[in-house]
Amino acid sequence: MLRLMLLLVPAVAAVSTASEAELHLADSLALRGRFEEARSILLEVLDGSRARSEEALYRLLGLYHGCGRELEFVSLLDSIERASGRRLAGWRVSALDLAGLDDSAFESAPPEDVLLRLYLAAFDESRLPAGTVVPVPSDAAGRYVRLMAAGPGELRPDQFKAGAIDARLFPSLLEVLSRELMATARSGGAWWDAALDSLEASCGAASVAALRLARMEARGLIDEGFCAWCLDSVPTAAGEAARLLLKYEPSSWGSSWRVLDALVAAGLSREAEWMVSRSADPLFRSGARLALLRSSGRASELLDSCASLRAASPESLAARAALFQARALRDLGRNSEAWAAYADFSMSHPGHPKAAEAGSLAGRYYDSEHMWAEAAAAYLASLAARGKPESDETCYWRGGFCLFMSGQARRADSLWAAGCAEWPGGWLEDEMLYWRARYAAACGRTADSSDLLDSVASAHPWEFYGILGAARMSRSPRSDYPVGWIDLESPGCLSAALELAGSGRAGMAVEMLQSDMLPDPGGRAAALSLLGEHRACILLLTRLDGRLRTAGTGRLPDSLVPYYFPAPYLDLAARAAESLLVEPWMLTGIMREESSFDRRVVSGAGARGLIQLMPGTAADVARWHGLPRLECGDFFDPEKSVRYGSLYIDRQCRNFGGEPALFLAAYNAGPGNASRWRDGCSYSPRDPEMFIEQITFRETRNYAKLVMRSAWIYEGYFR
Repeated sequence: MLRLMLLLVPAVAAVSTASEAELHLADSLALRGRFEEARSILLEVLDGSRARSEEALYRLLGLYHGCGRELEFVSLLDSIERASGRRLAGWRVSALDLAGLDDSAFESAPPEDVLLRLYLAAFDESRLPAGTVVPVPSDAAGRYVRLMAAGPGELRPDQFKAGAIDARLFPSLLEVLSRELMATARSGGAWWDAALDSLEASCGAASVAALRLARMEARGLIDEGFCAWCLDSVPTAAGEAARLLLKYEPSSWGSSWRVLDALVAAGLSREAEWMVSRSADPLFRSGARLALLRSSGRASELLDSCASLRAASPESLAARAALFQARALRDLGRNSEAWAAYADFSMSHPGHPKAAEAGSLAGRYYDSEHMWAEAAAAYLASLAARGKPESDETCYWRGGFCLFMSGQARRADSLWAAGCAEWPGGWLEDEMLYWRARYAAACGRTADSSDLLDSVASAHPWEFYGILGAARMSRSPRSDYPVGWIDLESPGCLSAALELAGSGRAGMAVEMLQSDMLPDPGGRAAALSLLGEHRACILLLTRLDGRLRTAGTGRLPDSLVPYYFPAPYLDLAARAAESLLVEPWMLTGIMREESSFDRRVVSGAGARGLIQLMPGTAADVARWHGLPRLECGDFFDPEKSVRYGSLYIDRQCRNFGGEPALFLAAYNAGPGNASRWRDGCSYSPRDPEMFIEQITFRETRNYAKLVMRSAWIYEGYFR
């Protein structure tokens, strides 16, 4: 059933037949929320093209699943079966499974398909009828089920070998295989090493680092280079790597702060104390004591030790003492002193590996306090320090903004120009280009400002400042992105996903399409979207976009942008906004950023559903409007979730004069914070970006820009 292909067709292929053209049109309509039109076309394809009927069914399932109407799809299947005589049991099971109706899916599965029933039973063989014989699997999907259902110690060497390859398709196998390999690390023979090598080839060295370290321990022979790599690159295995280096290479690593810090971070304090007791190096012992004091919660004593060491120690120990002084102050809750100490550490010891991170963290603190000059100095210290942390681009952008706000606009412009050169096409290039255009306009350089606005609008057409730049030049946001044609019949994981979904295994298809160990992320993301898994699609495309930007090779291709901005609840948003001040495209943008259109998502704070309502907020809405209180399951009902959520958003919209930057800040961070920011920043409707960039909560600042960006794009869908 499942074909593993290392080379897949490109995500976007040419449309070559009439039925493909119809499917392509249906995709375009579905992504823009035009449910009935897309449904009508897909039913025509299903009725008239047997060759493309499976692709039409896949898309129909996604159309219904994407907006929480899976049971309607099941009823549609019943009608099709009665009219055509076709058996569509697999599609029915997939719909029930994706709807989260586990028992119904299990009961609907054909009794003869034992492996499917075992999958739907969450791999619990006790749910199968007594005497059921689980067949020997003949494909990767079957092997996946058999491996997931296996008990401890039941896997054979040949199953390990096959499973290590299949883990590339089904990442959840990695946990099962790792658990079983760990249990046999001391006893396994050559098959064990072959299985580990295959697993590493499929999943990457970091994924199996703990296993490789366990094997080294079992053999009493370590790979020193691999252990050293783990110290810096695999946090989950760093403690064990440090322990092995200390045990087997004490002459090289017995006085290493890197090893000691890894032991302490892993909670191996006894090993760390033993390490200190064995070392004859007074410099190492002094620096090690700082980590041990902190791990034991003796922050005041640590602070005193740091002060004494900073004065008369060699550079390496003085730098370490300065870093731990900042940490001690933070542990004591003396935050303003702590961030000043981090900034001082970054400036005084730029060669230290932690200097760049410390400066960035201090900059973020001062930035949030509107201490613009201090923030700029800390960000600049981070940029001048050793290494290039992930926050480097942020330091260019926010460092420039803090310079701008402290009255050093020319320096800000220079820093933004340097940031654009260092991070071409990066995440924050649109911010820097746009604010450079503002500065050029303020200096009377109209032509330069226009060129910069044109650059940001052209290079970042679906980002906040790209759209704002276009608006400043009286251009409408672009919404005519071409929808890439996805050929689900092409060899590889796309056709495998089609086959899985048609046989009742849509959940497996979703897991496979999300696997980062497979190629063609764009095609896989589009296939997820067509299956109605919009959240998974958006997450996958976000990672793809990030990799392209980090590599400096561009951004998300235009053909994938419609999949990045689907609108499965467009009609629902339109109905909810009919009597409200808040616009339907704003509601759609909020849904995208809050839940990525996953009606069943629950946040760590307890917010639920499409608009991420808190139970207390929903209770307030019910009281204000005389509505019934929502029961637990109601939060996951799209109609109820969007109705109650839109009423609350509309209340904030009215309270803040319909200004998106203000009411979005209120929705994300609370009306009290929004009022404080409005009053403290002298909000102007003509300059919302100045207000947004002064919001002290980084999450809220980004949230407002993301929702407004999405709303501007979705506005074109409603026109």
